[in-house]
Order: sequence, then structure tokens, then C-alpha cells
Amino acid sequence: MASFTDQISQFNPYIQELPVEAMVQVGMQKQAQYNQGVQKIQNQIDRVGGIELSRPQDKELLQSKLNELGSNLKTVAAGDFSNQQLVNSVAGMTGQIIKDENVRNAVSSTQQYKKAMKDREEYLKAGKTSPSNDLLLQQKTEKWFNGDIKETFSGGYEPYTNWKKEALDVIKGVTKDETITENSFTTVTDPKTGKSSVVLADAMTRTKYAGISPDKIQQALLAGLTPAAMRQMEIDGLYTYSNIKKPEDFKKVIEDRYIDNSSFYVDQRTKLTNALSSTNSGSEKLLIESKIKDLDKAITSLDKEKGRLIGQVDAGNLDGAKATLYSTDSIVNFSRPFSFTETSVTKEASPEADMAMRRATLNQAFQIHKDNIAEQREGNRIAREANAIAKNANAPYGGFPDTIDQSLLPEINNSTLTETTSKDKTSLDTSDSTFIKNNGKDASWFNQQRVAWEKSPNGVDASISQYFKTTEALRRKTESNMTLLVGLRNEAVNKYGSVDKLIPKNAPTVNYANRVTGERYTYTPRDFVDFNSAYSKYLKVTPPSGPGGRASTSYDYDRASKELSPKQFHLFQVKTGKVAPVGGEKSLLDNLNNYNNAVNFPYNKTITQVNDYIDEALKTKFTVSQGMSYSVPANTPEQKRSLVNMLTSAASVGRKQGGFANSPNFNADVLDDIASQDNPNVRITVVQGTEIQPTMYKVSVLGNKGVSTEFMMTPEQKQGTFGVSFNSPAEQAASPYIDQINKTGGFTTATDGSGTTTPQNAFLGPIDFPNVQSFGTKANLIQPDPINSPGMYQIRYTIFNPLTRQYSPEISFPRNGLMERSQIVPAMQQTTDAVMFELMYDKPATAADLQKIQKASKKPL
Repeated sequence: MASFTDQISQFNPYIQELPVEAMVQVGMQKQAQYNQGVQKIQNQIDRVGGIELSRPQDKELLQSKLNELGSNLKTVAAGDFSNQQLVNSVAGMTGQIIKDENVRNAVSSTQQYKKAMKDREEYLKAGKTSPSNDLLLQQKTEKWFNGDIKETFSGGYEPYTNWKKEALDVIKGVTKDETITENSFTTVTDPKTGKSSVVLADAMTRTKYAGISPDKIQQALLAGLTPAAMRQMEIDGLYTYSNIKKPEDFKKVIEDRYIDNSSFYVDQRTKLTNALSSTNSGSEKLLIESKIKDLDKAITSLDKEKGRLIGQVDAGNLDGAKATLYSTDSIVNFSRPFSFTETSVTKEASPEADMAMRRATLNQAFQIHKDNIAEQREGNRIAREANAIAKNANAPYGGFPDTIDQSLLPEINNSTLTETTSKDKTSLDTSDSTFIKNNGKDASWFNQQRVAWEKSPNGVDASISQYFKTTEALRRKTESNMTLLVGLRNEAVNKYGSVDKLIPKNAPTVNYANRVTGERYTYTPRDFVDFNSAYSKYLKVTPPSGPGGRASTSYDYDRASKELSPKQFHLFQVKTGKVAPVGGEKSLLDNLNNYNNAVNFPYNKTITQVNDYIDEALKTKFTVSQGMSYSVPANTPEQKRSLVNMLTSAASVGRKQGGFANSPNFNADVLDDIASQDNPNVRITVVQGTEIQPTMYKVSVLGNKGVSTEFMMTPEQKQGTFGVSFNSPAEQAASPYIDQINKTGGFTTATDGSGTTTPQNAFLGPIDFPNVQSFGTKANLIQPDPINSPGMYQIRYTIFNPLTRQYSPEISFPRNGLMERSQIVPAMQQTTDAVMFELMYDKPATAADLQKIQKASKKPL
């Protein structure tokens, strides 16, 4: 059998197919790539490992990252680093360390810290460091070093800025202003009578108030100081208060500092306020008032700043509050020395006193000349005496207090005044509503027109002006009485207690709902009590028609629906049975009855005490004149004939009309008999009218035989018979003002009883100054010294200037001295726009001035 061994095979020589040299080249290139990859990775690791850090916690963070990288590299240590993908992957691991936010922050913070330290060395050499700025760097450094891994260091060293020098430079550029008041008069007291009077002083007192308003200084500093200076103040604040760590402790510092700062400006304000009464110059008053407003702004600003600072502390920003307080204090402390602290009082030559002395010298020379003419002087004296005797013979004798039938005098109490005031208010409300409706307007328009009329009587439509002129007297009387009644009631309730003391403290509210009508009301305990108190106002009780009859009660639903609120009117319907007391209504009725028994009825005793208190107080608030009696002169034949004619005419009129009103003692026959006698004794008793009583005149006639009669005259009869004798129309016209003074305590007509006149409390207005058309005149009548100088008055104005569109500070008239009652109304009626101008500007008004004022007054709003 054949085999593969039967014949030996022949083989060809081996020829190598792999390119050894090429492979060597490739190997060498591969090794080079490997070495490059390893070097690249090593460079990345060295770069991370060589990062310079200052904080231990940052170094620990970096080391942990490197350790983590080392662990990751072990997994690829046997890898082919000639593979670029593997190299990039490993490099990426290293790059993540550099990209880590905490590592980047640590690197950046270290760099800024080192720069800050280097800058501090440079600024030290330049003299631009300070303990405050060093402390700031130290605090930032400590905060960074002591913080966690996320804490950063930002900002370098802030060089010192001399803000005080900058502030002084700013102050030097601010202009100082001055206000000067001059007073040429002084007050002397008569040792015999004890009365004070204003006289010309020998020397003029000049007071100068110089300085700059704190607001003006602060504004200048805020505008003039550089940002670096403002920042330096904040830095100094952090240094100054660095030892205060607790927020509550710093809040006490804030309170103390603002009390000190505020009291300084309050003292300055008081000084200027006192200066207002040291000058009668309207223009100077305006200047002083302007300075007071500046101080008010500063005080208000301090209060707001204090609130903001305490808010910062409460919000956790203690350092911010420290910086702000110091900055504010620094500005305030620079304001103080330059504000209103420079006050000088000097005695200057008085032009008025000088002129008075010159006049006295001329008068003395003239008197000497008169003394040399003795005969002429004696003749003049005799003539003057003769004229005085003749005048006294024809004049009535002085008056003395007299009584009048007390039943003719009005009774004033809480009930009558409340009823009268209520009627007056209803009348005014009806009149106002009709006026508004006729003009097609609303209440806001009405109120706006009243304000415009007060500011410029001539600046509103004539029909509007006339309406307010017609209604203003009643309006202010009604408002005054309402204020009086409310004030007295509050006084009484404070003394005897309110109804609230009887209401149980935990008494529940009652919720009422009607599913049919949809009405929903919530009633408090006080709602039930108040309704019970008002309920009787809406009852009409008709007395019995005859003996044995019974009184009947009806209900005034129409009035109740208008005056009560919807939920109170619902109670009225439940109480009167108009709504059946079932379900929720029964609960309401039960509450009404329970509160009436538990609260309203027991409180009736207190109500009586309150009403009695008000009644007694009203007796001191309203003037009730008892009358002054005057003798009717009958010294000349003409006077006697006139008197006899008056008596016989009165007897004739009395017979025809069956007597005189309120004159039960009148006897016409007796009056005729006395008229026929030689020397009838006739007296007239005058009772001046007040708000609550009319003017009355009683004529008393006494004959020679002891018989007498008397009768009442009407004001018209008195005027026709005696004219203006025995009482002054000017005095009578002043009664409304005197009544208002009595209501407010005897000192002022101001509605709030204040001695200072403001637009808000002024009682007098346009109707009292009929000849002032372009200025808005508000004023009060003041009785400055009711004890030592009773019956002496002064008008204190606040005037709306249409040019400045502002009310003036208070201006007094007369400027020197006071007025008697008879001078009040004439002074008001003689006041014109020209007078107002001179009071405000201390110079007479030109025609151009008045035209400018009149033109501006056409736009009161």
C-alpha cells in the first residue's frame, strides 16, 4: 500500500514576510507617543499639585482631590498611554480638580488675599492706612480663614480717605443766612392798677439768628462728599462699634444717639418758635417759619433713619447698621455747629424812640411858646371846660348791673343744645344737598368749592361765593356746638365710666342670616346696647284725649330708616313687631331685651350723672347777659320834651295793642300820669344779645309820687327812639366771637382751644373780612390775658397767599397793643387786600402788587 513516506518531500527555503524595520520604526514611534502621554498626564498632575493656597481647609480640599485622582490613576497604570484617548481621559480627571468651584474659589481668594496684604504695605508707606481700615482687612481675613470651604475672600485693602477734610471743604462753600428781629416796644405794669401796657422802649432790641439749616448742610455733604469719603465713614463706623456684638445692645445705642440728636434740633426749634412772638414783621415771620420747617424736616428725617437702622438690626445686618449709624452721626455732627446756634441779642439805637424824643423836644418848645401866651391859654382852658360841661349834661350816665325777668332768659342744657344743634345740622344738610343737586354735582365738588372759597372769596363763581357767605355763620356755629358737646361728653364718660364697663367681656357676637331676603348681619354686644339707647328717639307718644284715656304709641319708621344703619333698622323692625319674632328674629329680640335689662337700665344712673355734668359745664360755656341799666338824661328843655313824647307815645301804643310783650307790669294810665310830671325818672336796661338769647331792652319809669311802670322794647323800637345810645352796635356785633371764646375756655376762638392760629383751627373766615377779596383770610380772636386784661383782644391771622399758594405763619393785629370789644368788628371790616399785603410783606402795596395778587387769586386751587 502506498504511503506518504514512500517518497521524501522536497521543501523550498523560508522567506520572512513581516517588515521588521518598519515594525521597529512603529515601535519607536509608539514609545514616543507613550512617553508624551505620560508626560502630559504628569504635567497636569504637577499643575494641580503646585497650586498655592493659604487656608489649611483649602489645602486639605486640594489634597483630597489629588488622593482621589491617584486612586483613579491606579486603574489605568498598565494602560497604553500612547493611546491619545486614554491620555485625554486621564487628563480630564485632572482637569476636573481645576474646574471644581471650591478649588477655583480657594485659588482666587488666596490671590486676592495676598494682593490685599501687599497693597496694605504700599499704603502704609504712603500714609494711607488707619486702625479702622486695618480692622476691616483683619475682619475680612478672619471671616475667610474661619469660614467653611465655601467662604471666599473678596476685595483688597481699602486705603484711608480723609473725609473730615472733604466735609470741611464742602461746608466752606455753603452760604450762611441770617434772620433779624427788631422790637422797639416793651411792656410796663401800672403799679396802681396792675394793668400792663405796651410802650415805646428807649432802645431797640435786635435779635439775630444766624446759621444754615441742618437739612441744607446735610444735602450739601451728601452731594459734595466723594464715594470714597462716604465709604470711609462706614469703615470708621465698623471700627467704632466693633466691641458691640449683641443686636439688642446696639439697638440701645441707636435709641440713645437719636434722642441726643433729636433733642438738639428740638431745642433749636423752640428757640425759633419763641422768636416768632418776638417780631411783628410778617416777612420776618415767613423767614423764621421757613427755618422751623427745615428743622422739622431734620427731626422727621432722624426718626425715619432710626426706624430704618433698627430694621437693619432686626433683619440681621448688624454691621450694615453700624456703618449707617456712624455715617449719619458724622453728617449730623457736622450740621450742628453750623445750624441755628448763633444767637445774639443787642441793644441798638431805636429810630422810633429817636423820633419820639424829637417830637417831645418840639412839643416842649411849643409848650413854652404857649405858656408865654397866658391869656390865650386860660381862655382855651375855660372854653374846654365849658364844652366838657355841656357835653356831660347831654350824655347819659354810666350803666350799672340790673336784673331782668329771669323767665325771659333762656335755659341752656345738654338736651336743649343737642336738639337745637341737631335741627341746625339737619337744616344745613338739607340746604347743602339741594345746592349740590341744583348744580348737578356731588359732595366732593361741594367740599372742594368751600376750600377754594376760603382761599379766595373772589376766585370762585359768584353764586358759590354767595351760598357760603349765607350759610357759613350757621355752619361754624353748628360745628362748634357739636365739637363742644362731644368734648364734654367724653370728659363726663372719662369721669363716670362708659357703658362698656357693664357689657360682659366674653359676650358673643350674633350672626343673623335670612335665606328668603338674603340679609346677613353680624351684631356685637355694643350694637344691641347702642340700639336700645337710640330706640326711644323713634317713638311717638300721643297723650290721652281725655280723663280715663290711654296714651298711644306709634313708630317713626321713615325717620328710623334714614338715620339708622340697615342692620340697626332691622333691629327696629324686630323690636316694634313689624317683623315677626321667629327663628333668628326671636334670637335678636331676646338679645335686645337681655342687654336692656343687664346693661342699658343699670347705666341710666350713669347717664344722669353724665348729663348733669354736661349741664353744669354748659353754664360756663355760654354767655347769659343780666343787663346794664342807664339813666335817660332830661337836663335840657329839648331832652325833656323828647322824653315826654316818648312816654306818651309808648302809652298810646300800649293801649292799642293791649300792652307790650313780656311786660306784665305795664300800665298805660300810670305812664301818662308820669309823663305829665315835671321830672320823670326814666331808666333803660340793656341786655345784649348772645348766641342763645336775643337783645332785649326794658324801660323803667318812676314818678314823683312813688308810682312806677315798666315795659319791654323791641330792638327796632329802641333804635327808632334812642338810636345807638346805651349800647354799641359794634360791641353787639362782636357777640358771636365772644361766645366762641367762652366755649373754648375764655382765651381763643380756635376750634381746638390752641393759642396758635392754623388753617385747621381758625374760627374766623371770609365772612368776617368782607373787604378782603383776593387773599384767603383765616384768623382767631384771642384774649391774651383774661385775668389781668379782661375784655382786651387781638386778631391772629394766617393768610393764604395766592402767589406762593401757601398759608402764612401767624400774624398778630394790632401789632402793638390790644383792642377793646367795640373795636373788633370795625377792625375786621376795615381790613382790605392792601392791609393784608402790608401785614405779610411789611411794606405798602402798590397798584401793580394788588393786580398781581388779584390775578393769582382767580385760581385758588
